[in-house]
Amino acid sequence: MKKNYQRKERKSNHKFEVVRGQELLVRVPLPMAEVWAEMQAQVEELTGQAGLQILRAILENEVTHRVGPPHRPNPAAGCVRWGKQPGYVVFAGQKIPLERPRVRTREGQEVELESYGQLQQDGKLQRAVRERMVAGLSTRNYRRAVESVVEGYGIEKSSVSRQFVAASCHQLRVLCERRLEDLNLVVLMIDGIHFGGQVLVVALGIAEGGEKHVLGVWQGATENTTVVKGLLEDLVDRGLHRQRRYLVVIDGSKALRAGVERVFGEQVEVQRCQIHKRRNVKEYLPENCQKDYDRRMRNAYAMNNYAEAKEALQKIFRQLERINPSAARSL
Repeated sequence: MKKNYQRKERKSNHKFEVVRGQELLVRVPLPMAEVWAEMQAQVEELTGQAGLQILRAILENEVTHRVGPPHRPNPAAGCVRWGKQPGYVVFAGQKIPLERPRVRTREGQEVELESYGQLQQDGKLQRAVRERMVAGLSTRNYRRAVESVVEGYGIEKSSVSRQFVAASCHQLRVLCERRLEDLNLVVLMIDGIHFGGQVLVVALGIAEGGEKHVLGVWQGATENTTVVKGLLEDLVDRGLHRQRRYLVVIDGSKALRAGVERVFGEQVEVQRCQIHKRRNVKEYLPENCQKDYDRRMRNAYAMNNYAEAKEALQKIFRQLERINPSAARSL
């Protein structure tokens, strides 16, 4: 199955209904619970894009070393560029299609690229590359991210140029620190996820057109207020409008709420994530009734009429009070 970063980017068919005036009124038809569940996949997509950029740069670095820079071939070199052809590399245990550059001798014989064979290896070290690379991305240590890929595929550091490292770091910075002014964001979703033995605090933005964007990934031992505040302040520095009213969706973490309030004050609307609330309630219940109450809560959240939805939840609450007061308090 192809990962998202292997596909061409497609615009979402989901649209927000936006009414502009002094306030920005937004109706959100997107299934927010499902979007929340995709957060891990969104981070994987970002790291996949970053990984492919580095792998392409590794191939280009070897070609440049053999024949010279593009459009400026080394006349003393015994090889020349010879276009590209479809190929593949292995990243995180997956075969990823990739156009590989070709090199030929001046007599017309094909030259095998050593790095291309190394990028097709699939062993324990190669499968751990993504996790080590994420540590660099989440701390903005892009050199560390690049070196983790080079080392993971067994490529000699002496064979990669300083220009390659600098160019790769620049590409990662552009990918992870892009400006946010033009995204027209209306929803921010913030959560801590476990990724490769690390805890990452992730901010996912949803634009007016329904497009989802990973805005920031910060490393932190826990979802503490300092990490969340630092993440949000970084987003503001990159163009997130502090005065615009956003819907911010978080779990029940007091640290997340405190970080949001310190950066935005009362300028945002905060909503508790329904997935986390359903999980919290379900954890108090015995297995034989978890599915039933989870289904009923999900149906209540899906209602379009506020009064009817609230009454459905209150009915669940009254029943939980009789069978499990702890679950009732959670609800």
